[in-house]
Amino acid sequence: MHTFDASTPVPAAPSARTTPLRAVARATSDRRPLAVVLLAVLTALFMLVSTAQPAAAHDEMIGSDPESGASLDASPESLTLTFSGNVMDIGREIRVTDSAGESLVERESTVERQRVIQPLANPGSTEDETYTVVWRVVSEDGHPIEGTFEYTVGQGAGEQAGQGPTQEPSSAATGEQRDDTATEAAEPAGDSGTPGWLIPVIGGVGALALLIVVLVLATRRKQR
Repeated sequence: MHTFDASTPVPAAPSARTTPLRAVARATSDRRPLAVVLLAVLTALFMLVSTAQPAAAHDEMIGSDPESGASLDASPESLTLTFSGNVMDIGREIRVTDSAGESLVERESTVERQRVIQPLANPGSTEDETYTVVWRVVSEDGHPIEGTFEYTVGQGAGEQAGQGPTQEPSSAATGEQRDDTATEAAEPAGDSGTPGWLIPVIGGVGALALLIVVLVLATRRKQR
């Protein structure tokens, strides 16, 4: 007759949860390589787009004093151009001329971060006159930008400007400052918007990412 010893441990029955938990752990481990690949591809795409974006957007003139098309009572002491970014202290040229082609620029302009200040001759003059400003600066990214606009003192040059329309920018300089800058900035083909080379690069990276995903899935199925 066999006796039962209560002190003897009884082996526990296998838990019904063991198999599902192992399956979940295995599925999770199988997904990790795929997640790592996708994260790497997304990171590469983000870095590619973020580094290409600054090259696609150049600075522009956002304001001036006097403003484009302004009508003043007297000639100002200086001309101030304000840009959307800092301006380099090289390669700049500011020309201010009257209707007869005489220059008002006597001293060199100065740069103060986003502003370029050009001292002018004959400050305080109330003679009716039309002045043409032609400017060229180098933005912080090394890209040269330029434009032109006009302002008047009193009634402007009147019929004098009509007798000798030798100022080439006169007909185009009556628009707003942003339009002048945009016209000049549009000269290079890829200065605005997404660069043409970026689209095929993104497409190639996307195709590579898809290929990697397919290979990972195929390898995982073979291992099973």
